[in-house]
Amino acid sequence: MADEEQPKEPLAPEEPEAPPNKLHEWGAAALIMVLLAGILYTFLSFIRGAGM
Repeated sequence: MADEEQPKEPLAPEEPEAPPNKLHEWGAAALIMVLLAGILYTFLSFIRGAGM
């Protein structure tokens, strides 16, 4: 492979803007949205069940 021909470079820790950071932010936002949706669904189901 062409990747094996190049010398191994150490992971650059001095790059603050990395794609994993943005991915982590989107993952956390999606997790919060899913949790809020689940809580809302449970609350509405309880209201509907108590009303009947």
